[in-house]
Amino acid sequence: MIRDREKKNIVLIGMPTSGKTTFAALLSRETGIPAAEMDDEIIGMLGTSIRECFETKGEAYFRRLETEAAKILSEGERKIISCGGGAVTVAETMRILSEHGEIYWLKRDLEKLFPTDSRPLSASAEALKQRYEERLPLYQKYCDVIIDNNGTIDETLRQLLACIRKENA
Repeated sequence: MIRDREKKNIVLIGMPTSGKTTFAALLSRETGIPAAEMDDEIIGMLGTSIRECFETKGEAYFRRLETEAAKILSEGERKIISCGGGAVTVAETMRILSEHGEIYWLKRDLEKLFPTDSRPLSASAEALKQRYEERLPLYQKYCDVIIDNNGTIDETLRQLLACIRKENA
């Protein structure tokens, strides 16, 4: 387990459309720490889209790849890792990410999230609501820090930077 917080990854978790990708990029720009997208790593492993993977190989297969991606991304230099919204559903994935990083939950209210076709499990408002209710206790369980992402981008970024700088002090 990594003890030096300055060497630990910064891991962003949260629902689809909660801002993980946006804030990974903004944090990278502000801190100089490289950002990595877990979904991009998985797409590279698959050679196809996440939606196609779900349709042809199923969620269990995808979750196994997600755990492999967590292992790959957790190694090497410090990174800001933007996780897929469902990463919290697999304890092994979260164990790996927690062992090598500080987990930040970008908490966004359900009414501020939106369905998206690129996310197979949250493509409709009903599905998004169901995922939110299922995952809420998991986000609470696995996070080290809760970041309220219901205000402006600048407010959320300030919260993240303050937490990161405090942890590195």
